[in-house]
Amino acid sequence: MSEHRRTLLRIFAIMAGAVLVLLVVLPAVYRSRMVGGEAPVIGDMRTMSSAQAAYAASNGEYYDRPACLARPSGCLRGWDDTKPTFLDPGLAALGIRNGYARFFHAGPPVARQEIEARRLSPTSLRAFAYVARPLTAGARTFCVDARGMVCDTLGSAGLMPDPKDGVCPAECRPLH
Repeated sequence: MSEHRRTLLRIFAIMAGAVLVLLVVLPAVYRSRMVGGEAPVIGDMRTMSSAQAAYAASNGEYYDRPACLARPSGCLRGWDDTKPTFLDPGLAALGIRNGYARFFHAGPPVARQEIEARRLSPTSLRAFAYVARPLTAGARTFCVDARGMVCDTLGSAGLMPDPKDGVCPAECRPLH
């Protein structure tokens, strides 16, 4: 085998090793950084996003407050208590779960004229953001909004600016 071929094989082996590190080792390191309660919190973020999307499909493509997702008969006209809910009441209650305080940030309300004309929920929103802030310093803060993208920030106690108009802040990094 020529020296040129050996050099090419060595380069190929190094590149294959680098790809292996990128595909296997780095994701494992990232997952190992997760604090104990992060996986359930991320799941809750995705649950809120899915519940809002399903609710919007029944409310003229508009979102609503978590209480309406947990008890749609109190908000959606013609929805009775025998129909399923969009969100578990425990998650809709916000508060503290798995070491994170939960907050809902309502976006702009839908105009009263449109609510009446289209028979929408009286508390319909054009956007929303749902935030989970850690109770322990150094953990990540999570946010999801009407775009459906869960994002996070690191920092002292995972501080993140509050969402504006129901949109997660620009500093929030999308989860992979």
